[in-house]
Amino acid sequence: MTDQEKKDALNEAVILKSLDHPNIIKFKEVFIQRKPVESLNIVTEYADGGDLEQKIKEQENKPFTEVEILDYFIQICLALRHVHNKKIIHRNLRSSNIFLMKSGLVKLGGFGVAKILKSSTVKDNEMVRNDFYLSPEILLNKPYDIKSDIWALGVLLYELLTFKMPFDSKSLPLLWVKVSKGVYDPPSSKYSSEIRDLLKKCLTLDPSKRPSIDDILNLPLIKNRIKNFLNEVQYDPDFSKNVIKKNENQKKEDEKHHQEKMSEQFKKEDNEINKIKKDVEKEIGNDLLKEVLGIMEKTCDKNAINLDKELIKKNILELTSKGFDKTKVEKAVDKIDEIIRILKHQYLK
Repeated sequence: MTDQEKKDALNEAVILKSLDHPNIIKFKEVFIQRKPVESLNIVTEYADGGDLEQKIKEQENKPFTEVEILDYFIQICLALRHVHNKKIIHRNLRSSNIFLMKSGLVKLGGFGVAKILKSSTVKDNEMVRNDFYLSPEILLNKPYDIKSDIWALGVLLYELLTFKMPFDSKSLPLLWVKVSKGVYDPPSSKYSSEIRDLLKKCLTLDPSKRPSIDDILNLPLIKNRIKNFLNEVQYDPDFSKNVIKKNENQKKEDEKHHQEKMSEQFKKEDNEINKIKKDVEKEIGNDLLKEVLGIMEKTCDKNAINLDKELIKKNILELTSKGFDKTKVEKAVDKIDEIIRILKHQYLK
């Protein structure tokens, strides 16, 4: 075991021990084994579902659904947020370091080259050889910060969407040429514009313009599904304070927007029903329409949900005995679906 390997293993042990989150591989113990060769061993919990790299290969080019991708992605984000809150840069975010549990839980591992920030950026000359996941700033050997992890998160998201790398090359210089252009084949349009826009934001060349992990967790696309993982808040109270409570005002605005949208939809429905009513009245007359609506009210529940169409048709046809024109009565039977819509709309009002 080389000195660098020992250093990385000890570094991983120290960092893993400081992290406690359901979406991060749990540290058990570390020990040195002398024979047959000297090795430093880290014991962590067992991921019984393998890793994400393996999962992608097993898909055999059968694309993930957007829901599946979001469920992986959100849990990775929750783990990364916990890491960043500890002032730690992961620096090795990749599919082979995302571990899966058969329960559906996703866990982040691979902290061998993670670094605890002592200032806002890392200014050493250490090149983290993570190939296709390397951020532009690391490739250029420039100072970098936690936004470097966001770039890798974008590469990982692209991998989930396409089963390939956004920037691919056999050498670092050529890789940089491709990365510096920031051009990649777009994912399939079957995925929503929201998730493709999120990818674009993560793979922004300028790190200062990339979103933070909190920015990502606050996106409507993510918030709409994050409720499935709210148990994570029990393990990270700060998440509740800074992300969920921060969204209370947004929730009120969303409710207001929802009410406005519902009002707009009701107006649209109102106009549509009024048009249907005029058309029906034109064909069968206002008096017959009122009579048919009366029959329907007597044969349905208070919300006009359970309607016995056959019974209604039979009762409508009997209206000829009350002096209503037979042709119009038959038209009323033909228009039964439209008249039911009119009745249901009246109940809604």
